Amino acid sequence: MLSKSKVILILLLSISIALIACHSKKTSQSTGEYQKITEKGKIIEHVICKKNINQNYALYLPSTYSPDKKYPIIYFFDPHAKGIQVIKKYSTVAEKYGFIIAASNMSKNGLSWEYTNEIYDNLYDDTYNKLSIDKQRIYTAGFSGGARVASSIAIFKGGIAGVIACGAGFPQINEPIKNKFNFIGIVGTADFNFIEMNNLNSALNDTPIPHYLITFNGKHEWPSVDIMSDGFMWLIINSMKDKYITTDEQLIKNFILKNIDSINNRNKNIQIEEIYETYNKIVSYSSGILEITNYKKTLDSIYNSQNYTAYLKNEKEINTLENHKMQEYIIAFKSKPTNWWKTEINNLSLNISNKKNISEINLNKRLINYISMLSYVSIDNSLKSNSFEKIKDYLNIYFMADSLNPDYKYLFGCYCMKQNKYEKALQYLEEAVKSGFNDLNKIEDDGYFIPLIKNNKYLEIISLIKN
Repeated sequence: MLSKSKVILILLLSISIALIACHSKKTSQSTGEYQKITEKGKIIEHVICKKNINQNYALYLPSTYSPDKKYPIIYFFDPHAKGIQVIKKYSTVAEKYGFIIAASNMSKNGLSWEYTNEIYDNLYDDTYNKLSIDKQRIYTAGFSGGARVASSIAIFKGGIAGVIACGAGFPQINEPIKNKFNFIGIVGTADFNFIEMNNLNSALNDTPIPHYLITFNGKHEWPSVDIMSDGFMWLIINSMKDKYITTDEQLIKNFILKNIDSINNRNKNIQIEEIYETYNKIVSYSSGILEITNYKKTLDSIYNSQNYTAYLKNEKEINTLENHKMQEYIIAFKSKPTNWWKTEINNLSLNISNKKNISEINLNKRLINYISMLSYVSIDNSLKSNSFEKIKDYLNIYFMADSLNPDYKYLFGCYCMKQNKYEKALQYLEEAVKSGFNDLNKIEDDGYFIPLIKNNKYLEIISLIKN
């Protein structure tokens, strides 16, 4: 059972991220008839749900798929309903390990749990009735708000063998978790939810839930294919431990050798914490299924070393500072002028350039990314509430913290629409799209550009997203 203090911290952080990119409930306009799925080894971008033709998902069947055999399946949830992109990203991993993967094109941040639950039910019913699925090996996975959806399904609905949660952890929990599942978290070292994920991983030590946390050099984003491959391996090895499939010792030994090679190949440049995490991964994955006494001894030796003890002390100090700064920033958004933010962000940027300690560098990256997230939320809320008193300050802070983020240009375009500055709005929208903004659903859901839906320039910009 999660301790009360740890649950409160997890929930506070979960509330802040849940504010990101909230959208109104809206169903797809897709129409069509029942689809019989026959294509293997090929990404299917839209599979229409038989029971509700307004809902659809992306799908990948491994080339080895046969209806005569049962297959594991992972249901993916993206915070912006970009199921197609998720399937494109991870289809090679699914092919390698023989998984079916399905990703909702409907589920996204801001929907009610009731509607999200309906989306999952339709997704599950459609795949289960159309495909040959191993009911003991049904998994969920997600990123950011989608990770909370993936965890919620396992916690509240059950029937899930394991969860891969990227960049965010559990939803609000008011009572002990009753459903059995294993859990693997994945988070970037520059992710503003880094502390949340570490706190959750520690809190799960007090529960019977098998768990592990993978960290990678990155920000708040879907992890790379290689990192996600380790997520798949966690599910596979735990299914062996649960006796759902036959133990493949060679597969596990290859996994161990791959990790040992990863540190041997960069022995001169590797940090003590990286060595520790490598052996911790080997022990956590393989414990209870292979003889790993020597790896445990090495892990204990590293843990008790002077260098690692110093690292843990430094991490504790960093976590304390990070929590303090985050609380300071929440208050500062209501009171501090832009010049204060300019000084603060400049100092953080200088620390990234000048610091030699990688943990301190990552701390400053996370704080800048946290300011970026707070800016996004503040601007988005101001637009929706027609409260423009401080929106220019929020836009300036966002620019200073994350000027290359295409969301900044999109939100500035939305603000211009609110001011009836249509030409300027189109300019920012075009810059956003050319910089990588491609969330057509958000543009439609937000509705700020409705006055221009017949404008030739607007249609030209939208066509860039569709293509």
